[in-house]
Amino acid sequence: MILTPVIAVTGVLLGLLYAPISVVIAFLVETVLTSGLSGPYRLVIAAVVVAPIVEELSKGLGFLVVPRVLAGALRLASRFPVIGPTVGTAAKVVRECGRRPVGTVTVAATTALGFGSMENVFYALVGLKFGLLGPIIVGFVRTFTSLPIHVIATSSFGLLYGSLRRRWLGFAVGYSTAISIHAAFNFAAVYARYKATHGLIGT
Repeated sequence: MILTPVIAVTGVLLGLLYAPISVVIAFLVETVLTSGLSGPYRLVIAAVVVAPIVEELSKGLGFLVVPRVLAGALRLASRFPVIGPTVGTAAKVVRECGRRPVGTVTVAATTALGFGSMENVFYALVGLKFGLLGPIIVGFVRTFTSLPIHVIATSSFGLLYGSLRRRWLGFAVGYSTAISIHAAFNFAAVYARYKATHGLIGT
């Protein structure tokens, strides 16, 4: 019997290691999918449709695929006589990170935390165009808005996937839930930006 705390700690480590990879995957896919967009609704489509679909799947791969691939590699390494038993145990622990709720949630939450943090750094740097205080203000606001949404959305995905007995149902319900949360937040952000740009706040 593998202890829950062991799976949780392993899930955190997997999430931290995978987070940068999830950012690269999402960035490349979003760049390709939005390259042909034009017109006044480009931002809305990119933020409310493309970003939630791509980013939640990219982060979700942390518990959907990574534990299986890594556990498979560890099982191959467990054939060596000296390190075999230790690596074999590690493979079982890693595999549980993609099966049990405690594993899927910890991987999901940590991946989302890393993903959101790196995204915030990017937006903070973009905030330099507003002056030296721009990055500080942008980083502060996004830390208390965007970052929690990333964690909540992807953790919901991980929880539903890990909890429901039928994995295809867990994937479908979890993924759609994560997309909905992410899309709703992005729509609110785009709408607020539109109101601010056109000076309509309070009207």
